[in-house]
Amino acid sequence: MTSLQQNIAFIVEHYRLTAKEFGDIVGATEGMVKQYKNGAVPPPPILFAIADYAGVSLDVLMREKITEKNYNSFRPADIPYDVAREIQKQLNTILKKIAALEKQETKGKLHFIGGENVINKKTNTNTKKALKSSQHIR
Repeated sequence: MTSLQQNIAFIVEHYRLTAKEFGDIVGATEGMVKQYKNGAVPPPPILFAIADYAGVSLDVLMREKITEKNYNSFRPADIPYDVAREIQKQLNTILKKIAALEKQETKGKLHFIGGENVINKKTNTNTKKALKSSQHIR
């Protein structure tokens, strides 16, 4: 097992993340994360994202064996783990809510074409009123 492979597994376990959660954070799929934990080498953008998330340099991620004992020696002083974990949970909740709102927004409620508002039949009455009061609509 390589240092990189061990370190990816350590980071996922340390932050108590599923492969999907970790993949969402670093820009990989759940399957890709499993491959990385089994020895596949991530592409550079993913490596940088993993190092950034873990708070270590790319050199440490690739060459050192990170453990619970030495993890903090590779990272700058930061907030306590339980506080960071709670912030991460709240951030994940917020990101899920944003994604849900974006899905709703793309269901044809309001479209912007060429910088002008185009209102279609699916636009609700309150949205039409708000837009009319804020700018002239033809």
